[in-house]
Amino acid sequence: MSASPSYPASLQPFIVLDKNQFRGANAAAAIAEAQRSNCQVLVIDTVFVEIVGSGTQGKDWKDQFEKDFRDWTKHPELLAVSQGLGELLRLERDSGVPAMSSLVDAEMTNLVRNMVRDLEVSGIAGLTKYDARVAAQLAKLTTPGAMLDPVKNLAELHAMVDHWFDKGLWCAKDKEATKAQMGKEVRDKSIAAYDTVALAATSDGVLGGLEDALLLTNKGYTKEVAKHLMTTPSFTLFRFAALEALALYYYALGRKSAQITDTDVQLNQTLDTTYLGYGLACQQLRTAENLVRRLDAGLRRALSVHFP
Repeated sequence: MSASPSYPASLQPFIVLDKNQFRGANAAAAIAEAQRSNCQVLVIDTVFVEIVGSGTQGKDWKDQFEKDFRDWTKHPELLAVSQGLGELLRLERDSGVPAMSSLVDAEMTNLVRNMVRDLEVSGIAGLTKYDARVAAQLAKLTTPGAMLDPVKNLAELHAMVDHWFDKGLWCAKDKEATKAQMGKEVRDKSIAAYDTVALAATSDGVLGGLEDALLLTNKGYTKEVAKHLMTTPSFTLFRFAALEALALYYYALGRKSAQITDTDVQLNQTLDTTYLGYGLACQQLRTAENLVRRLDAGLRRALSVHFP
């Protein structure tokens, strides 16, 4: 294999927005930044689920869509919709190479742009014709066992947290000092980045362990492909490093899985790692969530050190 490309050079020309960034002043700032940077805004599958999933809670998805996209009706060309998390992971597994340049789903991008245009022309009534298509896409993304199945993701987080408590910081040279620094870091409300957590999550030992874990999934990874995807900037690496960083955050707080009891919060945080995975592949991630911002900042620095 040739030398891995640098992490900064691999970043794609998109801005990833958390759902809380699509309205009002946040939307205006994102639109201005996209225009200034000659980027598009990547609408990831998690955003789609959070917005249109309101229909599964006794609400009309169209009302939520109107609230979240009313500020984009003058700029539908800035919106691009990502391929699904599972689709990107499978693409990298099957091709054996990073899918960084294949983040966009052209069909869904055209669909969402047309929805936003129809919203501008006809209001909520203009979205009715998309009911069946939206329902089908939502079912595809959230069916039990799918990549965005929140119960499955929460169970995986619990297992990862308990692994760190069982094994300790085996990846660190000075385990106790590293654990103490991580604990101090995650309790500092003024800190901008979880650097120690991120360095641990992207260390050679952890990435090597993730390489082995891919093989144990029995989902078609070969040893060569798993190794390549964990030794070069890839969506697979970003996704699983983000999950590992969240698990390490809880380990640093001293919270075992049995103590992670606020299900709604933890389910949202497992979905937040999807934002991180996509965000780390792109120029920027914009979010109001402090935990996500600090993990993103730390992981970007750590990846720039790992892939200079």
